[in-house]
Amino acid sequence: MAGLCAYAIDDEAAGLEAALSDLRIADAKHRLAYILTRAALLDCERGRVDAATTRATEALGYATLLERATELLLANAVLAHECSVTGDRKGAARFAREVERVRAVGAAAWTHDIAALLRH
Repeated sequence: MAGLCAYAIDDEAAGLEAALSDLRIADAKHRLAYILTRAALLDCERGRVDAATTRATEALGYATLLERATELLLANAVLAHECSVTGDRKGAARFAREVERVRAVGAAAWTHDIAALLRH
């Protein structure tokens, strides 16, 4: 979390990357899904399409495995947005459908607002 906070506040990626590496070694999938989705949102806000896509894709894998609705919704929302930014309409539509599917099965209510912001 300290690495994620430094990334959010100071835009310092070294601590985040070190923490992610440690979490991968520990096979801490839940923590990875959580931190990767939040970092992907920051990348999305900062216009870092490749970083957001990479982080959201990795988070999506963990969230799918663990069936974590909140992380599933956030990862799919980021991927839908980034596909839209890069002009991949099919990808954007596919991920947007997943956002709606996950929303319907019970993702945290606050994630709905984030997904809505990323659609615009």
